[in-house]
Formats: sequence, structure tokens, C-alpha cells
Amino acid sequence: DRLIVTFSKFAKNNPKAILMLHCDPWDAAAIVNIIEMSRQYGIHEKVVYTGATLHTPYTDQELLQIYNLFDISASSTSGEGFGLTAIESMSCEIPMIITDCTTTFELITENNAGIAVPVKGVITGTWNVDRSVIDVDKMAEAFQYLYDNPSEGEKMGRNGRQAVLRDYDWRNVYKNWKELLFEVLQK
Repeated sequence: DRLIVTFSKFAKNNPKAILMLHCDPWDAAAIVNIIEMSRQYGIHEKVVYTGATLHTPYTDQELLQIYNLFDISASSTSGEGFGLTAIESMSCEIPMIITDCTTTFELITENNAGIAVPVKGVITGTWNVDRSVIDVDKMAEAFQYLYDNPSEGEKMGRNGRQAVLRDYDWRNVYKNWKELLFEVLQK
């Protein structure tokens, strides 16, 4: 929902901009009706969905094609684990805009692979878990910055790709885990 609000702000000054969402807009478990919300904010005709559904995964090749349609990858997440979508964006040299409160924030900022946006507040969600709420004005500013400075976005994209190859390639991750497990087992 925060991404819809953010994009509506960004789109006011950038009428040719398109928001591609890689989600299932008919997800029965979603907390908001994203189609209706995009209508409410006047961007319905600027929103394109990739066709993702809960029970129809994409192949790696299809994901690669989708990611390479993006100029910017953005997540207004209120809480994130490791952040696989960040790694996928980084591997495709796509700069990322992310909330500055998650582990994904570390992936992006430590590698200068995008822009971290501050949170504006916190709400308590299900299971009494505090969830951050991104500052949509600051996120819209980040969109505008990357839109106005494409060479900076390209540089961030290259930084992200280098970080993925160096630190997150499966061969390296496997090797590091293997070494750690053998070290623990020997103790």
C-alpha cells in the first residue's frame, strides 16, 4: 500500500512513469485491495502486474526477464527477512529503494546499491510485532533522484552486481556455510 501512495506522488511530476508490480493483485490474504487502491490514488492505468500468482512460480529465466524490465526496484516493506528480491535486483544491476529498517537495508547500503528511505513511524501488526512505516514523501524523493540521475542508478546497479558475485553467489555461500559447519562439528 505504501508503494502505491509513493508512486502516486512520483507520477504527478512524471506522467510517463509506469509501476510494475510483481505480486498477485487478487491475493485473498492481502491486507489491502491493491487494484482498488491504485484506482483511489488515480494511478490504476499506470500500474502493470507481472501475472504472479501464489501457486504459479516463475522460472529463473522468467524472473530475469521481469527484473530487466525495471529501471528501479523498490520495496516499502515494513519488515523483511534476508531480502531475496534485493539480491535478485542487485544481480540484474537494478538500483533498489528500500526501507532503512530491515536486513535488506544492510544489503543495499553496505554495497551502495540503492537508496535507503527512513521510516516515518511504527505500527503494531499481527502477533504484536512492531512494523515500520516508510516515509512515502522521502521514498518519492528517492524515485525522483534516480529518475533525474540515471548514471547514479547505473553505478548503484553495477555496485550491487559486484556485491552479489562477491558475497551472495551460491558457490560462495555454499563454501562459507560448509566451512562454518565443519568448524562447528570439529569443536
